[in-house]
Amino acid sequence: MTLLSRMVLGAVVAVGLAAPVARAADADKLLPADVDTVVSVNLRQLLDSEVMKKYATEQIKQALDGEDAKQMLTDLGLDPLKDVDRLVIGTADTSRENTKFLMIVHGTFDPEKLYKGAEIQAKKNGDRFSIIKDGDTTLFKFQPED
Repeated sequence: MTLLSRMVLGAVVAVGLAAPVARAADADKLLPADVDTVVSVNLRQLLDSEVMKKYATEQIKQALDGEDAKQMLTDLGLDPLKDVDRLVIGTADTSRENTKFLMIVHGTFDPEKLYKGAEIQAKKNGDRFSIIKDGDTTLFKFQPED
């Protein structure tokens, strides 16, 4: 190695050591402390990408047009393709029988309309959809058939 190459390499290492360490993105403040795994998806960026527009948007629309999904989304006043910006999913206790999931949806939707729609769903499908209040926090619980 030449002297110049060594000096450049030394400078790069020195800058690398002196620079602040990049931290992982902070987890969502609404996640419980006992989550094992966190997945955060920038859905807006993903849906706006050319690849998604070309290959997946039609399939997603078809899936959302299913009778149950369409009725629930209409009641909730939610259009996932327009209103949702980011999803944060946390899991805890990943044993097969006890896995718990929490999904936090960030976006631009009307909370009042969402709460009213949630109340309708809780009355119609009380065994699968419920509203849980914990102090000032309101959670919507959806239990799929499987």
